Amino acid sequence: MKDEDVGYDEIELDDTACQSCGCDHTWRRECYACHGEGFRDLHDEDPLWCDEGDTEDCGECRGAGWLRWCRKCGYDFALGRRIGDEVATQSAELRGRPLADGPA
Repeated sequence: MKDEDVGYDEIELDDTACQSCGCDHTWRRECYACHGEGFRDLHDEDPLWCDEGDTEDCGECRGAGWLRWCRKCGYDFALGRRIGDEVATQSAELRGRPLADGPA
């Protein structure tokens, strides 16, 4: 994926509390893999082996349709773990907002 394809302008604040640090402002964006659907249509991908209506949860967002992460500690909601302080810092810099209390 190229940098210009990421769509940083599509990142928005979300009021979902972080499950790791409790920060009340997390970020989200529509999943790039499923375009917000939360699933893949297997029939569209392989009509010979899959029936209409056969779906599978998206592997990127785990069926949520959104990619969510904490701006403070870097917790990734889909992965269920922190993705690192450096990622949280980079995301904050891209959005022009400093981290709330610095990296956790």
